[in-house]
Amino acid sequence: MMALEPHKHLSYLQLFGYGGPTMARWTRAPCHFQCLKKLFIVRCPWLDEIPAVWFSCTLEELILVGMDCLSTLSLVSGKGDSNAALPIFPGLKKMFLSALPRFKIWAGNHAGRYNGPIILPKLEDLVMRSCYRVVNIPQCPVLKKMEATACSSLDLSKMQHLSLLQEITYGCAARQLRLCCLNIAGPKPW
Repeated sequence: MMALEPHKHLSYLQLFGYGGPTMARWTRAPCHFQCLKKLFIVRCPWLDEIPAVWFSCTLEELILVGMDCLSTLSLVSGKGDSNAALPIFPGLKKMFLSALPRFKIWAGNHAGRYNGPIILPKLEDLVMRSCYRVVNIPQCPVLKKMEATACSSLDLSKMQHLSLLQEITYGCAARQLRLCCLNIAGPKPW
C-alpha cells in the first residue's frame, strides 16, 4: 500500500484487511480525495487514522468497520474555543461505524481533543455498532435515521439537537429500543 498512489480523480476507495499501523503518505493529502464519493475501510485493526477526507465536499458515504485502534475520526487545527460549529465531512450523507472499540472523539487536534462544537451538515443516516466509548453525537441538522447498538457510553438525553430525527434504534444486540416518530412537527420522545 505504501507504494500505491492513485490518480487524483479517485471516486471510490475500499481498503480491506490491511495489517499495517499507518496509512500511506499519499492518503494524508486532501488533493487525492477531491472526487471521492465512497470510502470503505474494513478489518484494518492496527490503523489509528483514516485518509484526509474530513473536509471533502464530495464524500457521501463512509463505512469504517473493525478499526480497533481508531480513536478520533478527524484531525483539525486549532483548539475549537469559538462558538462557531466546525463542519466536518460537509457532503457526507451516510455513515456506518462498527467495531471501533477505541473511537470516542469526532474531531481532535495534535494536542488531543477539539473543544469546539462539531457539525455534520448533510448527514441523514448514521449507524453505530460496538462503538463503546463514543459519548455524544455532533450537530446533524438533517439527520433522519440513527442506529446506536452496543454503544454503552452514548447518552440519549443529550440528543435534543437532533431535531429532524424520525427513527432511532438504540440498545444492545439482545435488547433494542426502536422509536419511530410519525408526528414530525410534534415533540420527540427522546
